[in-house]
Amino acid sequence: MAKDKLYLKERTVIKVDLHVHSKYSEHPSEWFLQRIGASESYTDPEFIYRAAKENGMSFVTITDHNKIEGVMRLKERHPEDVFTGLETTAYFPENGCKVHILIYGLGYTEYDEIQKIRKDIYQLRDYIKEKNLAYSVAHAMYSVNDRLSIEHLEKLILLFDNFEGINGARNKLNNNIWIKTLESLNPEKIGDLFKKHGLEPFGNMPWIKGLSGGSDDHGGIFIGKTYTMAEANNLQEFLDKIKSNKISADGRHNDFKSLAFALYKIAYDFSKSKSNNFSKSFISKLSSLFFENNALSFKDRLKIKKMKYSYKKGDDNVRDLITELIEEFRANNSLPIENKLDLIYSKIASIADEFARIFIKSIETDLQRGDVINLIKNISTSLPGIFISIPFFSTFRHLFQSRDLSEELKTRFNINKNKAKKILWFTDDSDFANTGFLKSLDESAALHHKNRDVKFVSCNIKTGKDVKVRQNIVNIPGIYSLELPWNKKTVFHIPSVLKSLQEVYEYDPDEIYISGSGPICLFGLFAAKLLNTKAVAVYDSDYSWDNNDLIEDDTISGIIDSYFKWFYSCMDTIKVLKKEHLNIFQQWNFEPNKIVFVKSNVKLSLYSAGDSRILEKDSSINLKERFDMDIFVKNLFDDEVNIDKRMYNRILHQRFSGY
Repeated sequence: MAKDKLYLKERTVIKVDLHVHSKYSEHPSEWFLQRIGASESYTDPEFIYRAAKENGMSFVTITDHNKIEGVMRLKERHPEDVFTGLETTAYFPENGCKVHILIYGLGYTEYDEIQKIRKDIYQLRDYIKEKNLAYSVAHAMYSVNDRLSIEHLEKLILLFDNFEGINGARNKLNNNIWIKTLESLNPEKIGDLFKKHGLEPFGNMPWIKGLSGGSDDHGGIFIGKTYTMAEANNLQEFLDKIKSNKISADGRHNDFKSLAFALYKIAYDFSKSKSNNFSKSFISKLSSLFFENNALSFKDRLKIKKMKYSYKKGDDNVRDLITELIEEFRANNSLPIENKLDLIYSKIASIADEFARIFIKSIETDLQRGDVINLIKNISTSLPGIFISIPFFSTFRHLFQSRDLSEELKTRFNINKNKAKKILWFTDDSDFANTGFLKSLDESAALHHKNRDVKFVSCNIKTGKDVKVRQNIVNIPGIYSLELPWNKKTVFHIPSVLKSLQEVYEYDPDEIYISGSGPICLFGLFAAKLLNTKAVAVYDSDYSWDNNDLIEDDTISGIIDSYFKWFYSCMDTIKVLKKEHLNIFQQWNFEPNKIVFVKSNVKLSLYSAGDSRILEKDSSINLKERFDMDIFVKNLFDDEVNIDKRMYNRILHQRFSGY
């Protein structure tokens, strides 16, 4: 121990994971865990201590929700390098908005008092200040009970001086926006907030904030991967650095895959804790492969071998995929779990795709037979694939639920104001680059304005030379091509949901535009809802409507009509390019403010900015038509851009200069 103390005194930088949960935490706030009846964490405090030390943490704490028992027991075993921590749930009394506050170095007396006053965040702030407790506001932009507003964030900026800069359970977008917001503060902004809210700031220089870091680990996977740093020689000096805002955050941010695997881990721990329905489920059996590092027994290897060779390859090769997952995972068993995430995700996505493929084939058969009853029955076939995908869908919503707040923060605090808006445009027409309205739009010089980054998304099952690869086209992976029995010319390409979500996540669009209502566009709508971003339908002519005249079965026709109505009702905005199409949405009694008519003075199907005539002096595509096209694009995207002829000529020059 003496040697350890000497080593600690010689260090200048202390690293501590200031946000970790154990099995003593309260009930979970995450939907998936609530649905299966799991606790928030099953991690033993002693495991947290060992993992933190192995990952280079100088000291260890546990911050359970409104509980202090776990960290107190750990401190009794390791008094030299464990300090107490708590994540308390505080409330804005005016509307019950929940906020989580991390508090350190407290004893039972302080804990009991905090439990009494935490229902009022203003009293809690005053108590922290009076007792000079080390603290940090956890994941400030995460709306715990969906009541958080921009005004609450402004009040928090006044009330507190320490905030979690990097929360290891939140994505990089949320963490960075909040860090940039705090770094943008100055005396003038603090003064404006004081005048607005009348709250006395915490310290003497309230525009300077301390930034802490913590993994917010619940499953024992990422302990010590996100942490707080400070220059100190001992524990008391480190706590003093927190109190004086002289701390910084470092380490990993989260993404939807790693958060989902954390849920898998908690769910698996839940399945082991007691007998329940979840412990017998398909997802629980898969989870056992990920989190049990024991070597395979001879009996287990025989079972895998039998599974592999007893099942004939065919349309349904789910068992083969599971076998491949087992073998590849075991081959990489020595790697840390975070290094296995891509492998696991890829295999789970393939398994989910196979379940979906089986289901789609049954749909195709039922549609050909006109067997609606069997079509509905076959939905159960896809349930295992849906169930193993749910944690990924859940974590998307969890990570992006604060997008509206992020956008408002960027506006109010003047953050990233010159950043180009990123737009993903989904279409079911895999050959859109050569036909119709989207061709005209894609080749417009105005589309490539510096304030806008547009990429078109389609799904083409073909590979190799058949696929046209262009910089502004994203070809998401597909799993099946479905021909409609009543119209052989219409082919729907079905995307791989999980693999496509990965590509959408990496692009991180600000808005999603949708032309059509088939599988690709349905996926685009689904992605928009998961990302909590605006979904805009551009209704020129939905070729899906033309199929209704060819369908002889009134039941199937009715189902399709109901689907169309539901699909467009889910949009935030519907932009109509033809006046006659306004009648469709008027008949459905859609809200008038949801429908926008985008007027155009150009024939979109004929316009082509890439046409060689545009360079000719006496071009039939004249300046007025080009100018009209720019105005149309401006209106289509609601851009705050004043387009005049001089600006148009500059855009045109850039277009043909490889801009």
